[in-house]
Amino acid sequence: MSQFLPLTQLRYAISTAAPFVLLAVGLLVLAYLVLDPTPPARVTLATGVPQGAYSEFGQRYAQRLKRHGIQVELRNTQGAAENLALLRDPSSGVDLAFVQGGAAEPAADEHLMSLGSMFHEPVWLFYRTDSARRLLKQPRLDRLALSVR
Repeated sequence: MSQFLPLTQLRYAISTAAPFVLLAVGLLVLAYLVLDPTPPARVTLATGVPQGAYSEFGQRYAQRLKRHGIQVELRNTQGAAENLALLRDPSSGVDLAFVQGGAAEPAADEHLMSLGSMFHEPVWLFYRTDSARRLLKQPRLDRLALSVR
């Protein structure tokens, strides 16, 4: 007995499988066209004040993304609060922005997504011991998350 399929069985297998293969390829092409998985060729990045760190980071990102064929338009702003407002406003034209961690409430901004954290920013907090005793009923402030009663 031959280990190859007879010609009639081969034709039957091809005629049976061909519509499914064509349908699968057609659906993949349609999904590619509808979903458009390629990154945009141009994005607008809200940075910060012109001489600030966020502006410098924006210039570095623009240079790196240019190597991959993505043109980055930098938009100087007054900082994280304005950047967040621009991200929330679809008509602003801003696609990406630098925002300090904790500046947005996750529940309020469901359509916004963080791509990551770049670095930790220190928070300097000065207070008087007598004020901590009076307000917190303890001599020392040991955390920032306070429950106000």
